[in-house]
Amino acid sequence: MRKRALSILLCAALVLSLAACGGGQTGNNSTEPPAGSTSGSQQTTGNNADDKQNTDSSKDKEPDNTTPEKTNPAESSTSETKEEFKAGDFTFTFEDGVLTISGQGALDQDALSVGLGGLSLYVEDVKQLVLEEGVTEIGEEAFKGWSMTSVTIPESVTKIGDEAFWQCSWLTSVTMPESVMEMEIERCAFGYCGLPDDLTNITIPEGTTAIGPGAFTCTP
Repeated sequence: MRKRALSILLCAALVLSLAACGGGQTGNNSTEPPAGSTSGSQQTTGNNADDKQNTDSSKDKEPDNTTPEKTNPAESSTSETKEEFKAGDFTFTFEDGVLTISGQGALDQDALSVGLGGLSLYVEDVKQLVLEEGVTEIGEEAFKGWSMTSVTIPESVTKIGDEAFWQCSWLTSVTMPESVMEMEIERCAFGYCGLPDDLTNITIPEGTTAIGPGAFTCTP
């Protein structure tokens, strides 16, 4: 009887011992990350945080939309802008709509064409025309069809050729020298100048000896 009871106790102790061993193995099989390492979910979270930080920093940097200032060409053409070009015996100076021509001799279409070309001007750009001392003659058709409103002719001019100012429709004032000993104004020199009632100021000096037929043809 005692031996049987002892056998039962030994079996029970063996069962309990086996049960204890099985529980320890189960605990040891739990997966734990090694020391110093992070889990995959933690790494993903960290990457997302870095991406968000980079995105925020890129948003803080506003694009540089600054464009260089551009000079308006119309604004740059002020009275301080002065252009000068020499063509043959004449010098052409243009400033603020005023064309001044100086030099020696007879002024004809060829010289004017070279002068305007050198200054890159059109006849429509000239609002006032000033001829300086030294110009002796204004050739035929020299300023035909120009758009200036006033003309100043120096004392050195003794002859204005045929149709020299023909059809200068905007011409309102012509100033001629007062002390010229002899001046010849040829045919239609100022023909069709000025719009109706516009050409109201023409000063003819006392020294004028001849005015060609039709010098002021159809001039109001």
